[in-house]
Amino acid sequence: MDIAIGLLPQLKAGVFQRRLFLQRYVCLFSGTHPLARKRSVSLKDFSAADHVLVQAAGTGHGKADDVMAAQGIHRRIRLKVPHFVAIGHILRSSGMIATVPERLAQSIAEPFGLVWRPHPVALPQIAINLFWHAKVHRDPGNQWLRGLLFDNFADGD
Repeated sequence: MDIAIGLLPQLKAGVFQRRLFLQRYVCLFSGTHPLARKRSVSLKDFSAADHVLVQAAGTGHGKADDVMAAQGIHRRIRLKVPHFVAIGHILRSSGMIATVPERLAQSIAEPFGLVWRPHPVALPQIAINLFWHAKVHRDPGNQWLRGLLFDNFADGD
């Protein structure tokens, strides 16, 4: 691995990491969804909605699902997908909602005619990190790429 970006808690031995930013989860849905007319999504609305669940294997995003399950929050899961790539296409043509990272929601809302609202469940913020293998730690090209990514995407904390 030269570079990986994301919520990847399983990457440990032989891998360096640096935080790019923290973000929260939000609810994302079509601009024509009934919830789009509301300023916020209540827990009752959230539980009553049909959901698409992103089960991104090898990432830490399942923790949000674990937190909701531990709180006894039930969701009507109508579709499960293995990654976030298709979520914009799915939500714009369905009546489902999804729990997604805020920056993803911000970047796909306009192109797909979607809206996002704060999540009704108190979910932990997630750290999006940059990872690189120890074998490329001193590589000038990799150092340059990491610097470019930090300069353009890190929150600066």
